[in-house]
Amino acid sequence: MKHERQNMKSEIRKQGFIVLLASCILLLSACGEDNAVTGEDHGNIAASESGIILTQGEHEIGWGKAACFDCHNTENIHQTDRTGTGLNLEAIEELTKDGGLDSCATCHGTNGVE
Repeated sequence: MKHERQNMKSEIRKQGFIVLLASCILLLSACGEDNAVTGEDHGNIAASESGIILTQGEHEIGWGKAACFDCHNTENIHQTDRTGTGLNLEAIEELTKDGGLDSCATCHGTNGVE
């Protein structure tokens, strides 16, 4: 009887592990592969009234927050020139990586952070 209970517990653990593994595989396969290539798409923000300077109306969720990278992953921004003006994306990425959060305000303004 005791041996049967141990076998049963072992089988339940195996099944639980298989379910967990399958779930992880499904979750990972759902990650946006296309997003990694084209980056975040907020349209051509340069065409807005304020240009690339962020405004409260255009950046409602993040307005007033200094931690830009909490929402904008550095590996997923500045991947595509949506302005069509021939931006030097490599230089912009380098500026972002070297300057960190301080580099955001250089191009996009204070984002309501004083």
